[in-house]
Amino acid sequence: MSSTPRVWLISGANSGLGLALAQHVLAQGDQVIAAVRRVSSIPDSIKAAKSLVLDLNASDSEIKQSGAEALKIYGRIDVLVNNAGYALTGLVLPRLGLQAPPSRLRETGYTEELEENDIKTEFQTNFFGAIALIQSLLPAFRQQKSGHILNVSSIAATAGGPPFAMYNASKAALEAATEALSVELAPFNIRVLIIVPGYFPTKFYAAAGVNGVRPERLTGAYPDSSKAPEQYVAHHLAAKQVGDMNKAAARIFEVVSGTELGKEFVDSGRRDFVRVLLGPDCGTRMRAKLQLLSENVEATQPIWKNLIVLANAFKPKQPLSIYGPGYSSKNSLPSLFATNIWLPDATCIRHPSGRQSHGYRGRSESSGYKGVSCTLIHGDLLFALLLTMSSTPRVWLISGANSGLGLALAQHVLAQGDQVIAAVRRVSSIPDSIKAAKSLVLDLNASDSEIKQSGAEALKIYGRIDVLVNNAGYALTGYTEELDEKDIKTEFQTNFFGAISLIQSLLPAFRQQKSGHILNVSSIAATAGGPPFAMYNASKAALEAATEALSVELAPFNIRVLIIVPGYFPTNFLAAAGVNGVRPERLTGAYPDSSKAPDQYATRHLAAKQVGDMNKAAARIFEVVSGTELAKEFVDSGRRDFVRVLLGPDCGTRMRAKLQLLSENVEATQSIWSSTDMDEEKFNQFAKQK
Repeated sequence: MSSTPRVWLISGANSGLGLALAQHVLAQGDQVIAAVRRVSSIPDSIKAAKSLVLDLNASDSEIKQSGAEALKIYGRIDVLVNNAGYALTGLVLPRLGLQAPPSRLRETGYTEELEENDIKTEFQTNFFGAIALIQSLLPAFRQQKSGHILNVSSIAATAGGPPFAMYNASKAALEAATEALSVELAPFNIRVLIIVPGYFPTKFYAAAGVNGVRPERLTGAYPDSSKAPEQYVAHHLAAKQVGDMNKAAARIFEVVSGTELGKEFVDSGRRDFVRVLLGPDCGTRMRAKLQLLSENVEATQPIWKNLIVLANAFKPKQPLSIYGPGYSSKNSLPSLFATNIWLPDATCIRHPSGRQSHGYRGRSESSGYKGVSCTLIHGDLLFALLLTMSSTPRVWLISGANSGLGLALAQHVLAQGDQVIAAVRRVSSIPDSIKAAKSLVLDLNASDSEIKQSGAEALKIYGRIDVLVNNAGYALTGYTEELDEKDIKTEFQTNFFGAISLIQSLLPAFRQQKSGHILNVSSIAATAGGPPFAMYNASKAALEAATEALSVELAPFNIRVLIIVPGYFPTNFLAAAGVNGVRPERLTGAYPDSSKAPDQYATRHLAAKQVGDMNKAAARIFEVVSGTELAKEFVDSGRRDFVRVLLGPDCGTRMRAKLQLLSENVEATQSIWSSTDMDEEKFNQFAKQK
């Protein structure tokens, strides 16, 4: 027994992993606060625990009030376990025969068929509510200068698929935010970890068997998603990989205590190891996904490795003010901010367009490509270009086409003879260089119906869309504790929810065409980001997870879905991020000045001579869509499971480093995750029940 019992606050402690953990913690002599929606749901096996009413689907102020009440019970919290998850409510509950929502239910359904409010409710419980609870407790944790925050995620965050796109996305967001939070809180001796379970038989899976799609939204175009959980369970039974919840609870306790199988992990001192996997299936799936990601990175190397501006030519007239997602500390990974972009197939153009030249003088090169013959004069990046235009121009809908990557891409696409619909918030912001494009008013911070109306208007312009580029977005800066709920949700509305709404509005047309590309621009920060951009990282991680599932959903319709992952490119987007996103009244004085991060980020890239050329990036994206030039091999490989197109050598280098770190993290926890399956006798009993 510990001489000084720890106090554990466990959300969702009335069932599943939360209940097993509460039981184990009490048995070890520690104290438990069981946070549940209804106190009457707490079973007798943990009656020794103190109870707390907590509804993660409530308002931010109500959740924070629950956090304050929790602190009053014992005067402190030593371990916070964010275990509760989404409970699907509404039209599907009567079909379950439930009067109250089950704990940690995943919303099932294919992206096109899901309703906006259901998606946002999923995120409220799985992500926003968890962040609000953390925020309410951080002042106390900082004052203690000790503690653990354990955010329960899922292997689905990294290696998930349909029909759980939104569940996967919400958990991916939680993981990205947790990684940044781990760095933010390291100076206060607070350990922040991600608990990553594989398959454990709980009510969570039984409840997930209810289709999360409202009847009126069913299209008949997709399989019955309600069967997915049952198929998932059957797969694990056949593989004899079924987790034992009690063993999982014991491993979590050992990680917090630094004892038994958790001792080596804790004693290593590797604070950059933030994941604790549970279940052999989880370890196996994580290894396989990391291998796939590594192969994806190497397959796109010809695309991402030659996008920098030569350092002796890049001499900014004034200091750059660019957002970078983080600061460096002894136990943190370098955190770099980037705009991620999908690379369509393109020509060899380095795009002249009369803009500021970033070339170098004294050399010229000639190159001939299929359908394209061009001479690159590096002095002013002027081109003598002779190219064979496509007989049927594609129609590109590009959001955020008035600046940065969106503008560079629009210019390049028009130069190749394709047609562009420039989607912007204000038509007056469209520059003369793309006046040939059609304009569309699109505000991703508007309502779901307004965004979908914009999608409908876009389809009317040319009668079709061939390539959708979800490029618009922005970065919210600030440390987690100091951010305001409204600002966090606005970030997600623009970077994630709005993009999903626009995709949904166009999917019927894409399916009817049985062709097309959807390019979701993410960032290297989604995978390898850090503070003070936790919420930006999280929104992009959510977009990536949803995109991976969407790629599988739309494969039968010959629609290619890709993630564009940019490294560092000097754009207005990054400069704009230099404005501190923290409201003055929320500043605590406990954290560094986050407004300095962009300049520090730019300085690092200048010193490393790694500054991306936006015109080259636009060309690579065009090539990916066209299956030409540097992207030909990538496209011709036919690997639809390669969904990421990296842009910039810094992006490739950071991705390689992060994949190596994740691999080391997985192997460092092998003794933990390989020890949580059911014993043979227990498995046989479970199998008979099924």
